[in-house]
Amino acid sequence: MSGVEELVEARAERLRDMPIDFFRTVKEASEHEASIYYEEIQRRRELMKAKFEEAQACLKALKWEDELDEEMRWETMNDLMDKIDQTQEILHDHDHRRIPISHRLVLEAELLAEMNRSLSLVIASCAESPRLKGDKIAHERFVQDFCERIRYTDDVYYDVHIKFLKSYLDMPW
Repeated sequence: MSGVEELVEARAERLRDMPIDFFRTVKEASEHEASIYYEEIQRRRELMKAKFEEAQACLKALKWEDELDEEMRWETMNDLMDKIDQTQEILHDHDHRRIPISHRLVLEAELLAEMNRSLSLVIASCAESPRLKGDKIAHERFVQDFCERIRYTDDVYYDVHIKFLKSYLDMPW
């Protein structure tokens, strides 16, 4: 490997180690710098797609009994999965728009961070779900927590969508 290739690989490795929150702070990065960072965001998008599939498989693998509590849990978890899937719609809606890459980077990082948190919750809840059988209070808390997560995710997505539009219209945010 040449010296340049080694430097590029070392930079890519450093970016892989960066927390997603780092990418949410680079709104003022130069176009060149942002395009380098954006490669890492694209790699993380692929990782989130795999994590989404993992969460879907977890939900599918759960054994649900025909009880109202379990049906409510299943519906609530699937509602969150539907909300998470809206990430792709938001990205698709704004893909063709001329938006500074540094803005796109920040907004996509915001979406990926929320997607990661929500998917982690679904996966953890799949493991926790069998323990909730018969515990009415725990079940109610579970459904309430998921409903709050869905509302929060909806708020984040709305905010990101508005920021995409403002970037497209060259308005501050």
